[in-house]
Amino acid sequence: MISSSGKGKWDLGIDLLCYLCLPIVSLHFLIENPFAGVEERFIINTAYDFAYDTPYKEFHHIKNPHVVPRTIIPSLILAAVAKPFIWLGLDDLTIQIILRGIVGLQGVFGYYFLAQAIGREYGNNVKRGFLLLCTVQYKLVYNISRTYPNIIAQNILLYMWGFIVRGEHLNAIKVVCYVAVILRSEVALFLFPLCLGYLFIYKGDLFKLLRTGIIHCFIALFITLAPDSIFWKHWGRLVWPELTAFVFNVIDGNSSHWGEREFWYYFQRLPNMVGLYPVLMWVLFGLGIFKHRNKMIFPSIISVFYIIIYSFLPHKEERFITYTIPVANHIIVLAVGAILQGDFLFKKNKTILTILKTSIPLILIFMFLQSERELQHRAGDHIGGAATLQLSQYEAKENITILIKESCSLFGASLFTLPLRNPKMNVTMLEDSVSHHIKDTSWVYKFFGDNCRNCVDDQHIRDYKHYDVYLTNIWDLPPEKPSNTTTDTWTVVDTISVETVPTLNYFSLIHSHIPRRDVSLPVFIYVKNRSLHKIAKK
Repeated sequence: MISSSGKGKWDLGIDLLCYLCLPIVSLHFLIENPFAGVEERFIINTAYDFAYDTPYKEFHHIKNPHVVPRTIIPSLILAAVAKPFIWLGLDDLTIQIILRGIVGLQGVFGYYFLAQAIGREYGNNVKRGFLLLCTVQYKLVYNISRTYPNIIAQNILLYMWGFIVRGEHLNAIKVVCYVAVILRSEVALFLFPLCLGYLFIYKGDLFKLLRTGIIHCFIALFITLAPDSIFWKHWGRLVWPELTAFVFNVIDGNSSHWGEREFWYYFQRLPNMVGLYPVLMWVLFGLGIFKHRNKMIFPSIISVFYIIIYSFLPHKEERFITYTIPVANHIIVLAVGAILQGDFLFKKNKTILTILKTSIPLILIFMFLQSERELQHRAGDHIGGAATLQLSQYEAKENITILIKESCSLFGASLFTLPLRNPKMNVTMLEDSVSHHIKDTSWVYKFFGDNCRNCVDDQHIRDYKHYDVYLTNIWDLPPEKPSNTTTDTWTVVDTISVETVPTLNYFSLIHSHIPRRDVSLPVFIYVKNRSLHKIAKK
């Protein structure tokens, strides 16, 4: 028989293990894939420019503007974090990993806050189950450190869900106000059911609600208007990025140019995001909500309302509903706990309940191995980052000019992976332009202005004759000759394929049997024949 002190130490050890699993696995996923995706690059590239004191006109996203401005507040914070590491002389990729680690740590603390609220309300076992389920979900741990605005917003909205579990609805409303005004306008959809529930379910005070909403919305508006109006001064005297994005994507409907999905897309993808089979997930949802209907109906309604309303927007991506995953995990853990206690089935059959309890750790281990498999399967998604990083393996004997095409830069390249500190390498990285998505770009100039017209249409920067080195994949091969006025040709000096993307391979026994996805085709480094003498492998 275990003494009370021994039991307390055992509980403390289990808690510590559950708390450590999430940051350790997230760090592993970060180091395995340290590069930046398409939507991440604004924050990480702008942080680079701020950290290295780049002149304003030379900022990457001033020279390569997007269709809408985004707030620079996350970039300013990350740049401040990066400064000491730059002074210490760390290499750029290590700094990028540290910055992404800071974002991941923000998410980990958010999950801790929500888990603490769940534990206080439903008990330690539910808290532990919630943390472990979050740890083994591929989508969650893969994205937790990414610098998507959606992910940064989600990491903060975890506090909203924590406050809802704790019954502190005004604090939850404050969190939504700041996130909606500064980071992602769509999360304002949470306010409608949240405010109605506060007033009619929990009998809240209307005056307190209005005072809280108005005060904190105006504070958030001031926080974003001050720096963003200065940075995006060519857009107007006062720039509110999230309002501009809302008008562009929702009012004018321009988000549809990036693809459309059917109305039920989010409900179809939710099981994949959670990591369960659809039938199993919906059954667990039903059981969890039914068992704890007095407490879980409200957060469930908030999540479902958000997904349904957002489904009316034709352009859909999984990251737009990632804010609702914590509630889904909470419900699933409650349902599993109720089943293991015999509340629905097998109440009198202790043998079956014992088997079910024993199988839970095995299921979690299986889900983790599936996450590992998916991580390696998607290793080539950011092959462009590995390719641009490969440039640091070359030595420029003379000054050379390097062009990185969109077909390479879209897949993981960022300013932190380029040899920009090398004075002999003059690098131009092209961003994905809207001209790749639509035929008529006239509407773009309304937002971009002349600066964007130059970026999209100016063929001078895309002319091969101006460059010595060229990075691309087979989607966008260079012509056989750099120009019609020369006999010079291009020579492939390096190939970066999916198999050569570096990984730590902690789990080599698992990884060795996993085929890597061939969506990202090999990236080739071309050099002009007459420029071969200018560059050599170190």
